[in-house]
Amino acid sequence: MKGENIVKIFIAGAKSINSLDAFVQKKLMSICQKNYDVVVGDCYGVDSLVQKFYANVGYRNIEIFASNGKARNNVGNWTVHNVPVPASVRGFEFYKQKDIAMANTADYGFMIWDGESKGTLNNMINLISRNKPVMVYHKSKKGLNGRKHGRFK
Repeated sequence: MKGENIVKIFIAGAKSINSLDAFVQKKLMSICQKNYDVVVGDCYGVDSLVQKFYANVGYRNIEIFASNGKARNNVGNWTVHNVPVPASVRGFEFYKQKDIAMANTADYGFMIWDGESKGTLNNMINLISRNKPVMVYHKSKKGLNGRKHGRFK
């Protein structure tokens, strides 16, 4: 249910990650139990894994962000947020536009990182530069790092 004081979480991570650890699944379940809104991208890797997780539990408070509105993945047939990108923009810069839009709209970030993904690192920088808290789960280190405050704990 959308409302005025609903927390919006931007969830993203590395394309190289092909499974979600139990810790991450527990955090994702906590987000849906608190009825938070989730914004997620349309890429493979973490984006599609998060989509599959929420589709499997029947969670509906999901919005998929896609550059020029063409979602590569939308497992749960959720609303797609169109992020307009000029035709001249290609590659990383093309997809980065949807990430910037998600950082702008979110209250918090939850990043699932492999320690190498430049896109995930860029998402963290975008959120932090907007003074938005970011939780980072470092997959290879199997730990949670980041600033924790507010209602997203």
